[in-house]
Amino acid sequence: MVDGNPVRWESPYNKTGKQDAFVLGADYSYNFLTTYKAWVAYAHSIYRPIGSDGIDVHGNLFNTGISGTVGRVSFNLEGIWVEPKYDPFVIKMERPGDVQSPGLFYELPYFTTYADSWQLHDAKKYPQNREGVRLHLDYPFPGILSFTRLFADMDYLRQIESSKAGNVQEPGFIEPFFGIRTQEGTGKKGSISHGGIGVASDLPYNHKVSLVYSLYQYRRKTDDANNMDFDVNAISLTYGIPILYRLRSKMYFNVGNTFLAVDGKYFSESHNADFFQSAPFMGIDYKYLRSPDTVISFFVNSRYLVQNDRAKTLLLGDYDAFFTSFGLKIEF
Repeated sequence: MVDGNPVRWESPYNKTGKQDAFVLGADYSYNFLTTYKAWVAYAHSIYRPIGSDGIDVHGNLFNTGISGTVGRVSFNLEGIWVEPKYDPFVIKMERPGDVQSPGLFYELPYFTTYADSWQLHDAKKYPQNREGVRLHLDYPFPGILSFTRLFADMDYLRQIESSKAGNVQEPGFIEPFFGIRTQEGTGKKGSISHGGIGVASDLPYNHKVSLVYSLYQYRRKTDDANNMDFDVNAISLTYGIPILYRLRSKMYFNVGNTFLAVDGKYFSESHNADFFQSAPFMGIDYKYLRSPDTVISFFVNSRYLVQNDRAKTLLLGDYDAFFTSFGLKIEF
């Protein structure tokens, strides 16, 4: 230990790799009243940052919710609780040192603490060190507008454990967004509020279009350099053109753009964040359904990100980046 700090710094506690991880989980769902479904899920992880060298990190995940339909409105309400040490296993993503991240700013809270690395579980759905609720509503219009639906999303997540220095320095502790800029950290807990509304339409000849507006609010009010109090306004437009459209096989070519503006205080007691991002994108999505419940899906997507920093003292600066991603998923 160092100066009474409960965090151990001597070997082997000051190194990482080779990593080992074991995750065990279970879930249960129950359908009732024809259109309703309730579920609960739990998982426990055991992580060894240096293999069998004596450190075991344990973490838990809990998720429960209910979905259903009331009149024409369908809903999905869920609560999540993910400990900061749940499944902290990371994989390094190699990138040249002069290349910046092509991520949109509202995506940052779902990245791992470690730069240029990916986590093994879905960290956007289950971000570590978070507790909170999510609600999704979907309303298909009746009559001649039956090809159009209105949808909304609302969620509120906050830290389970604050970003004190003694917490963030522990092996396996993951805090995806609310880092620290002072030696002692802060006992104040950060929160993320999000509200979004959108409209999606199925057009003639199986074309699709959607428009979404979202507001993200990030809050951790302190009286030092750890202060965070800023908003992100985002608008995203997507148009889908069918390349293949059959009963079981569908392939779409998607194009669109996302615009967002960031304004507020980012790790500062004074206003220092004022920048704009634009991210035109295009990609291909393919889905194949094999009865009764096997789904094979594939996507490839390319994004070009342009950032314009308008603050008097530049926070992130101006830059552009190009990013291509792809994935394959099999559900059965």
